[in-house]
Formats: sequence, C-alpha cells, structure tokens
Amino acid sequence: MLKAGFLALPFMACSNNLQVGSATIIDADPTDGIAFVQVDIGWENSWRVSTAPNNWDAAWVFVKFRAGVTDPVLPGASSAGNTITLPNTAQLRVGMPVIMLAGTGTLQPATVITGITSSTTITVNLVPTLALSGATLRFDRIWEHAHLGNSASHSAPIGTTVTVGFADALPGHSATNPGVGVFIHRSADGTGTFSAPGCQLQWLHGAQGITIGTALEVCVHAVEMVLVPTGSYYVGGAGIWAFRSGSSGTTPRLITSENHLPYDDTFTVTLSYGGAGNGNDFGGWFPKGYEGFYCMKYELSQGDYVAFLNKLTRVQQALMVATNVLPGVTR
Repeated sequence: MLKAGFLALPFMACSNNLQVGSATIIDADPTDGIAFVQVDIGWENSWRVSTAPNNWDAAWVFVKFRAGVTDPVLPGASSAGNTITLPNTAQLRVGMPVIMLAGTGTLQPATVITGITSSTTITVNLVPTLALSGATLRFDRIWEHAHLGNSASHSAPIGTTVTVGFADALPGHSATNPGVGVFIHRSADGTGTFSAPGCQLQWLHGAQGITIGTALEVCVHAVEMVLVPTGSYYVGGAGIWAFRSGSSGTTPRLITSENHLPYDDTFTVTLSYGGAGNGNDFGGWFPKGYEGFYCMKYELSQGDYVAFLNKLTRVQQALMVATNVLPGVTR
C-alpha cells in the first residue's frame, strides 16, 4: 500500500460541500499492472428520485498522476532531424516539454516528446533549429490522466453506484478506449448528505508504463453533476425559423430518439457539418440530446480553473489564460 499525493479542490460557495478525501494506492499484485486508487467522497443536498424528474446528482471523479519527484536533466544530447539521442530515457514520458540548458544547438519553443523510440532515443514534435551536440536538456514532468477499468472493476460501499465514463462512449471499454473517469451516485432513492467512503477505482497503470512503488504523485479530482434523463423534447417554434417540423415554418420539431435525422425534416436551410453523417443529415451516432446525459451542477469556479491550470505545462497554461505566463513573454 502506497500513500499517494492529494489535491483538495476548492468549490464555489453555492456548491454542496463536495469533499474528496486523501487518496491511497492499493496494489495487491505488483506484477499484474492493475492497482486501485481508494478515496472517500461525499457531498450535501444529494438526491435520487424515481418520480419526476426521475434523476439524481452525482460526482464526476477522475485521477491524475505525475511520475518522478524532480524534472530529469540529461547531459550529452545530440540530434538528427527530430530524433534526439540521450544517455537513457528511463524517466521520460511522451508529452514532456524539452528545455535546453547548455551545450550546442537550439530547440524551438514548445518542443515536446512525441515518442520514446528506444532506451536512448526520443522523437520530438519540432526539429531543432540548430542540431544538438553535447547539449544538456531538462524534461519537465507532466500530469497525465489515469486510465481506468470498466464499471464492474470498481468497488464502492453499499448504496453507491459507480459507472465508468469514456472519451468515446459507443465502442465501450477497450485497450484503446479506457475509462477516463467515473460517475459516483446513490443507488436508491434518497435525499440529504451522501457519503461514499472507501471507493476503489481500478487504475490500469501497467498499460500506461507506470510501476507502483516508484516515485509517483496521484491526485483525485471531482465535479458535481446532474443527470438529465432520457426523454423527448421540442426544438424550435414560432419565430425560431432555424428549426421546424416538416414543411411548417413555425411547428417545433419533436426529438424522440437518437436515430438518423435528415436535415430537410428539421431545418429551413441546408446545413453542412462534417461530423454529422454524410453532410446531409445527423447520423444515428450523432448525439441529439434524447439519450440521458450528465451536465455540471454549477458553473466552474476560479478555484476549479486554477486546479485545472496547475495540471498543465507552461505552454499549455499560456493558451488558457488572458495574460501570458511564459517567462520573458508579454502580450
């Protein structure tokens, strides 16, 4: 059992006091590439009702990790094209920013590792302006998103349901489509304070090249959510001419399924959207809002956004704020 790092997210004053306890990593078999991140979670003013509106609130919970304790510094680097040769690549991860500290050569700004091709070579996204020779490089550690197992692989106390979420929901869980977080909520009707101590989230760390027992930071984040249940709804109406039913310009369209939806039946003008089937309709897989979905219960707070920024590289942060935070750069 290895204690992990912990981040307590600050939330808005109008939120329901969402509490995330300190995380613990439980690894019963160090050889199977699977461990559990155990955490206590709970919040006030929770509910689940089986009458209208037939929904519940939940917490969207996800895990971030960072390998190592200090940024690796490696001397004697050389380059040919976008390949850099180093003494070793043992501490490196794809996505790490690369900073030149000394030696011959010039790295372009925003250079990051795109591949670890051997025990001594890496590839980068930008070819050095001047080839490296005898260069000393620093590699900034990055926070990464933990890949989680499917719904059945997680555990929670009685009265709690854990449902995994994916980047792509349709294919289901696979090696290329792992869980990226879980929804934790009540299993039965109830209201008031909800507590789920000892939730265990299965982390597929081996598939991400991480060995439990090495230097590692782990943080658990949570956001309050509300389920919008599956159901029909209308779009458009009198005076809203973009949406309609059939040839009528003022009759709203009733959305009754996630099935194929032709543009001609729904819009007064032909639209072009590359992600919607063949360009003339909404394909059956295109989300139309009929199937149930989760949305955030509250607006994102400044504290939440700071927590998000603190998990980015400096270059990524610069793209997400109004004032450039990169040293020596103004705008």
